[in-house]
Amino acid sequence: MKLNQEVESKLKELLVEIESEEAFSIIKFTANKRNVSEFKIADKLQISINQVRNLIYKLNNYNLVTYVRKKDKKKGWFIYYWTFHVKEALSVLNVLKGRKIEGLKQKIEDEKNTTFFVCPGKCTRVDFETALENNFKCLECGKVLKGESNVKEVGALNKELKTLENTN
Repeated sequence: MKLNQEVESKLKELLVEIESEEAFSIIKFTANKRNVSEFKIADKLQISINQVRNLIYKLNNYNLVTYVRKKDKKKGWFIYYWTFHVKEALSVLNVLKGRKIEGLKQKIEDEKNTTFFVCPGKCTRVDFETALENNFKCLECGKVLKGESNVKEVGALNKELKTLENTN
């Protein structure tokens, strides 16, 4: 699969999700190639072999890359040849988005169905049951807790949810 602007932006989004934005240069280099040596990647991108391995291993944790291991006959070391899978990466992005959407929906329900109390000093935010157990006093500073309207939080969560759903 060729890397067009749309695919590149989705891959960047995925890398942000899996906290590995630095790996984009590796992805771009290996996207349309098969079995690229980790030494060739390091040489081409002018980074150390250890940096390449760390970034590739992060991608491997999400099954975005596969490797073939061959033994170097001169030195006796194993050399890994990596292949990046664009389709798998886009699939993983969809799965992660789905999980995030479900998490937001659950958080919205929790916000709608729970009464929260907050410390005037902004130390803590607790639900009704926890506030009742502590006699409506802050666990941190001892001030009396006040009821909180969570309309803004629900609105912000709904906005984030709509944004995520519209990007699918």
